[in-house]
Amino acid sequence: RASSALSVPAGAMEDALNLKTATSVSVKVHPIVLFQILDHFVRRQDAGQQRVIGTLLGTEHAGIIEVRNCFAVPHDVRTEAGESLRVRVGKEYHASMLALHGRVNPKEKVVGWYSTKPVGEEGDISEFTCLMYDVYQDECSNPLHLLLDTSLASPSLSVKAYVNQPLTVAATEVAAFQQVPLVKDISDVERVALSSMITAAKVGPEVEGGGGAWGAAESSKTIGSDLAALEESMRRLQDMLGTVSGYVDSVVGGEVAASPELGRTIADAVAAVPQIAPELFERMFNDSLQDLLMVVYLSQLTRVQVAIAEKLSAPMPEGHFDAPAGGGGGGGGGGGDRRGGG
Repeated sequence: RASSALSVPAGAMEDALNLKTATSVSVKVHPIVLFQILDHFVRRQDAGQQRVIGTLLGTEHAGIIEVRNCFAVPHDVRTEAGESLRVRVGKEYHASMLALHGRVNPKEKVVGWYSTKPVGEEGDISEFTCLMYDVYQDECSNPLHLLLDTSLASPSLSVKAYVNQPLTVAATEVAAFQQVPLVKDISDVERVALSSMITAAKVGPEVEGGGGAWGAAESSKTIGSDLAALEESMRRLQDMLGTVSGYVDSVVGGEVAASPELGRTIADAVAAVPQIAPELFERMFNDSLQDLLMVVYLSQLTRVQVAIAEKLSAPMPEGHFDAPAGGGGGGGGGGGDRRGGG
């Protein structure tokens, strides 16, 4: 089964296949997915290969596709003389990897595929996209296409999501891919890991005994204590508050043009802060701090008691209380000799 692509010039391919219509589908992508795609591209066997593909795993509910994991899939692209593009995908490898992932996370299903964008390719949608859609249509009803630009031409990583909204033209079904909203969904655990990686990348060259990538790798092995993390969070919060306060002052003073979007974002952030009296907040903070110190004290006390119990229950070495060999017998014999002499 193959979906027909629109016959248009290469320059107009994106306008023809990438339609700007309303859709109820949105996508959430976790950072681990982006890291795995980048790792797949960096570790590709052929350095001249411009595109890598793989399977996206996640869940779909109420029009929201959440991409939680992915794995690489080998493929081969060939264009023979006088024929159209041909793509061969390792389906057996895909089935094996999918079965292994199903044992670990049975709730995660195939939601689509990812691919990297070759450098210099015009538009995001091509004949290759239509062929891959046909391949993954056997795995899910409407596969998602996640496109990642590895050229790093822009300051931020370019990630786009597309879904197919098929059209019927002259009794022929045409694949019409539409870009859908995409957000990066970062959990608290992932946020801590990303913060540690960013901090390690900044201080890596200054690590004693090493520098560069090695220093960053060594410094990323250790995560600071809870107190150090709290201190770092407070420092970052203070810096962000200073930045926002400076922006608001600049807008009020007429130095910077006001942005309604930024204004709504700042208003939402301020509204999210609970209205608590300073005295009540200080008392709550002190109570929580005392509870934390009590837990730390009890954990240390338990650790000491366990260590003492291990020392007491450890078996004594053999002969620990035995007299030196021949010492007692020699003494007794000597005494007998003396008595005999008397």
